[in-house]
Amino acid sequence: MSASLQLYGDELLNAVFANFSRPQLRFKTTESELMGVFYRLLRRREYRALAESYPFDPDGPEPRSKALADAFESLQQCRLIGRLNPDLVVYEVSTALGSRYTKFIEPKLGRRKPLVKRLARAVEAGLKIVA
Repeated sequence: MSASLQLYGDELLNAVFANFSRPQLRFKTTESELMGVFYRLLRRREYRALAESYPFDPDGPEPRSKALADAFESLQQCRLIGRLNPDLVVYEVSTALGSRYTKFIEPKLGRRKPLVKRLARAVEAGLKIVA
């Protein structure tokens, strides 16, 4: 993947969430569960090119990616992912997240767009979707 197509910061999470099966999808998770989903998926050969800027530290009680944790926090701070309950475990993808993806991130993906779509489907399948 060339440097111009490399995803940084919250771009990978933005791209994945923007490619969920429906806009404003709600999902229930903890940061730990979300890290586990991404850890399992980004280790697969097919997604390694997307994982370059998101290394995991496998030491400790569970694998953790500081870059992905910071990215998730960034999307929450920007209100692109909304926390919907006092326990802070139900999140809703905002419509603004899709707009940001279309304008700024999708053009960077080029031929990797189908790969991101597959990753989004796999991440969505690993989350508890809330009606």
